[in-house]
Amino acid sequence: MPLDERVQFATSLTEKIKYQFGSGYEHFVHQGDYATGSSAGRPGPPWRSDASR
Repeated sequence: MPLDERVQFATSLTEKIKYQFGSGYEHFVHQGDYATGSSAGRPGPPWRSDASR
């Protein structure tokens, strides 16, 4: 994923995020962790790619 596209905004953390990549899509699911440091409070890694689409 290009560096300038790594921050995505979602309306809900309970829903999958659909990201267009190449000729298809990747789906990501929040795993409950939050960032620390200068990004504190933002949903953080690890996000899991959801292969079950």
